[in-house]
Amino acid sequence: MHSTSLLSLATLGLLLAFPLNAQESTPLILDHPLPVLAKPDFNAPLDAAWSVAKGRWTPANGVLEVVEIPEDKHVPVLHHQVGLAAAIIECEFRFDGPGTFLVGCDGTKHVGRVVVAAGGLSIAEDSVKPSHAIATLKLPVKQGEWHHLRVEWQGDRMAARLDGQELQARHEFLATPKSRSWLAVGKAAKVRNLSISGKRLTPEPLPPGQAPQDESPSLRLPARNVLGFRDRTSARSGRNLRQPPLRRLVLGARHLDREGWDPARI
Repeated sequence: MHSTSLLSLATLGLLLAFPLNAQESTPLILDHPLPVLAKPDFNAPLDAAWSVAKGRWTPANGVLEVVEIPEDKHVPVLHHQVGLAAAIIECEFRFDGPGTFLVGCDGTKHVGRVVVAAGGLSIAEDSVKPSHAIATLKLPVKQGEWHHLRVEWQGDRMAARLDGQELQARHEFLATPKSRSWLAVGKAAKVRNLSISGKRLTPEPLPPGQAPQDESPSLRLPARNVLGFRDRTSARSGRNLRQPPLRRLVLGARHLDREGWDPARI
């Protein structure tokens, strides 16, 4: 009888735990799964997609330990150098003392962020300085305990779920194209079970020498054709290769883009 009761309690515990775990993985604003792009095990050094900007980030035994370096005069920051049009970032974190935990994204500058502090959760956009909180949720976030955080963004929307409590926000600046995502920690914390899933902002680079499918290498114009649109004659056929004005303009713009045109310079 005693063993039967224990089994019943164990079964009840599993049934109660399952909805919570399922809820943690339930989408917030995305209606479909995204491919996993990064899932470090923190048993080895981080790969080349990661870049430590500030602080000390030490992976060991499945945990990423984060410590602020006073000389930096800045909170620890870790960049993931992949731009994502849509993203799901999940992890568990634990505060070792008073502090904050942040997940954010950048374009040419900061775009948006989710901020966790002792008093709760907030979502902010970065069109102004300091960043502007556009949604907040009060809840206790205790030190010395592991907390589960899921962050999503797509278009002009950003959402977060902290220990089952959800928060969403929308702002036009959040639609800014992203060049990378990042984690940041105020003072000290530990991170585990980190994963980043997403839709890349730009297509994968083509192999060397391979032209895009919508253009042929034979149509690539020399740089001076961008402005001069010089007539060319085929040495083999003697045919004039003059292009109509609109066609020449389109081809010239494509060449300029391949030569490194930067829309941020406009």
